[in-house]
Parts: sequence; C-alpha cells; structure tokens
Amino acid sequence: MGRKIRMLIVTFVIASLFIMVSMGSVFAQQTTLTVWWWQFWQDALTPAIEDFHQDHPEIKIEQEILGPSDVYANLLLALSAGAGIPDMVGLESSHLTQYVSLG
Repeated sequence: MGRKIRMLIVTFVIASLFIMVSMGSVFAQQTTLTVWWWQFWQDALTPAIEDFHQDHPEIKIEQEILGPSDVYANLLLALSAGAGIPDMVGLESSHLTQYVSLG
C-alpha cells in the first residue's frame, strides 16, 4: 500500500475520532471505544490516540492490533453473530461492500 494511501487512511481514522467527540453530551461520561486495525498502522496511530486522550480524558480508546486477514475474519464473525463488533475498524475499500451487506 502506497504512502499516500496510508496517510489518507490515517487521516480518515483521526477525523472519525474527532467527529465522534463532536457529538457532545453523548460522550459526557466515561466512554470506551474499541478500534481494530492492522499492525502497520500502529506506529502512526498510537501517538495520535495518546494526543486525543490528553484532550479528551473521558474517552478511552482500546486498540486491537491484528493482521489483515484477522481483521477481515474477526469482523465477519462479529457481524454474523451480531456481537463483539468494534466501534471502528480499518478496512480496504475493496472489502467494504461485503461487510456493509451484513449490517
């Protein structure tokens, strides 16, 4: 995956976190968000999450770092079961329609 694509994905994930925060009173109390993504995003996103947490201590972000095939398999199982679905997950757009059709 090219550097520009990775930076675009990182930007999208960070923007998504900020959008969730802007929802106001929904996050007035302690909230934990679960995020699944590939291990190669960890170096870029972990510092961003730490910075985010400094500004928003009421929001805890739990990262689950997985291999690409594990992200797809675990998400498919969670969606099929209707339980254990993360709040956010990193996927390639080429796989998105498969998961959208599952809900």
